[in-house]
Amino acid sequence: MKYCLIFLCKNRNKKKRLNFKTAKSFGKVKTLETAFVFIITKPSKEKLVLERLRKIKNVTESFLLYGDYDIVVKVEAEEKERLQAIITQQIRNIKDVEKTCTNFVFDSSIPYL
Repeated sequence: MKYCLIFLCKNRNKKKRLNFKTAKSFGKVKTLETAFVFIITKPSKEKLVLERLRKIKNVTESFLLYGDYDIVVKVEAEEKERLQAIITQQIRNIKDVEKTCTNFVFDSSIPYL
């Protein structure tokens, strides 16, 4: 998945919506792989697991849930292999994590910059 992370305009008060091709021509684009990991924890360990997840550098967002899963986290990395390593070696090895379900993003809209 490719999208523009940061694009500073000459007039910093203006926000522009750029497509990937335009942003890439300015050289301000990073390629990131993204996944959402849904997590089931041991009973009453949700907050403890969430604290541990938030310490992982590539976890960019995290939420406690009510429903089939206890937590969902957004994980981003520059390469798919690195993303897989974070999920399998760091997230799944956290104490009190019982089960994970990973959904890889294959397309997203470009954010306003």
